Amino acid sequence: VIIAGIFYGMRRMQSEGTLRIDNAIGKEGTVYLTIPEHGSGQVSVVVQGGLRQFEAGSSGGVRIPTGERVRIVRVVSAHILEVERLE
Repeated sequence: VIIAGIFYGMRRMQSEGTLRIDNAIGKEGTVYLTIPEHGSGQVSVVVQGGLRQFEAGSSGGVRIPTGERVRIVRVVSAHILEVERLE
């Protein structure tokens, strides 16, 4: 019974490793590759405890250079985010 209790407790401690990109909405990140006016670049953002890079386009079609701080506005597709520059 004790061993079964230990295994049950260990099983409850496991977490699912599936990345949910929706968890990025509202988070702040940094532009990794410049986001042009009409195209996409890349941003680095901490999601689910890990630093990840995602393809991103800018909200409003403005150029955002490398190193700028941004906020994730919405998820465009499975791997593309829409971001806005932080003021």
